[in-house]
Amino acid sequence: MFVEKSGLGPSDKALVTLEADGGVEIVTGAASLGQGIETVMAQICAEVLDIPIERMRVVHGRTDRIDFGMGAFASRVTVMTGCAVKAAAEALKEKLNSAKPPVSAEGWFRSSHMTYPYGVHAAVVRVDEATSAVVLERLVVAYDIGRAVNPMLVEGQLAGGAVQGIGGALLEEFVYDEGGQPLATTFATTFCRRRRKCRRSRSRHRGRAEPAQPPRHQGGGRGRGQRRRRGDRCRGRRRPRPALAVTRLPLTPRRLHRITVSAKAQI
Repeated sequence: MFVEKSGLGPSDKALVTLEADGGVEIVTGAASLGQGIETVMAQICAEVLDIPIERMRVVHGRTDRIDFGMGAFASRVTVMTGCAVKAAAEALKEKLNSAKPPVSAEGWFRSSHMTYPYGVHAAVVRVDEATSAVVLERLVVAYDIGRAVNPMLVEGQLAGGAVQGIGGALLEEFVYDEGGQPLATTFATTFCRRRRKCRRSRSRHRGRAEPAQPPRHQGGGRGRGQRRRRGDRCRGRRRPRPALAVTRLPLTPRRLHRITVSAKAQI
């Protein structure tokens, strides 16, 4: 079980423009890391303006287009940037009562506190006593993330985080020689969890899918970010045998074999 923090402030800004051709441009100082920021910001803006999402265009990483941005870290983008986009879209909607396109509006969101997602991980593993190889039979995660703006993106992050966490618990390790030179410098010398080695995980995340826009921080959307990865690593340390003293990750077959032999010698 775990409790984490996300949605780090203190502020974020967004610009939204309704153009003459009916398109909508959303400009943000947040960064895209593959987490789906373009989709989520477009969803939030589309719902506020009641304009099809296909007419949304998200611009990010352009310091010549916006003078403020906090990037992407601490699982903050949906909470902070999303609320800034919502505020900008609401301001634009208000302007449209007295102005015609093209028209722009900016929005800010400020917060002095964070959000706190929590969850639990459970796994069933099997150990080959002859080789000390660990086989993950089943993985389940339950996660309260608040309001899920896009459930499909949430599922994708949970699955990807699971594979990364399993790799860190069982396989991946940065090793160095006596002179401090890294030895794991390519995929040929780094053991990663491969898709064919991963059975389908099951996940449950609590939260409503509608409406798309995040509420004003309290009781609403919370960041998902790194939680799945950390939970898997902690869970990996408690498996496969609770009686064994695991003090270092990853729990490779060789390391597990040594721990097992040492434990048997003390019986």
